[in-house]
Amino acid sequence: AGRPVTPMDLETMLRAGRPVTLLDVREASELEADGAFPTTAAQVHVPLGDLRERLPALKSEGTLASEVVVACKSGQRAHVGARLLRQLGFPDAKILSGSFLTATISAGMLREAR
Repeated sequence: AGRPVTPMDLETMLRAGRPVTLLDVREASELEADGAFPTTAAQVHVPLGDLRERLPALKSEGTLASEVVVACKSGQRAHVGARLLRQLGFPDAKILSGSFLTATISAGMLREAR
């Protein structure tokens, strides 16, 4: 499964030109309330409860990049989502370490460092 990906790791992967999809498994109400993750990665939102059902279509449509990083608000659902992805044909699925809040703080630090 590999180690979790930090928000800074994710941005490094993107700058290197690696095809990465951030799979957001939060509920629709959380996405609406908090907004998207602060990253330039392609983002796909599928609530964790819908992932098993929707994954075959996402695979056949080519919606997900070869590298998938799963994220949620606190990190717990990301672990479950990444495990499900690995079971269903994405052996390299990773999780975004921390949480939505961690990613938001890290993004602010990245902007300030530029």
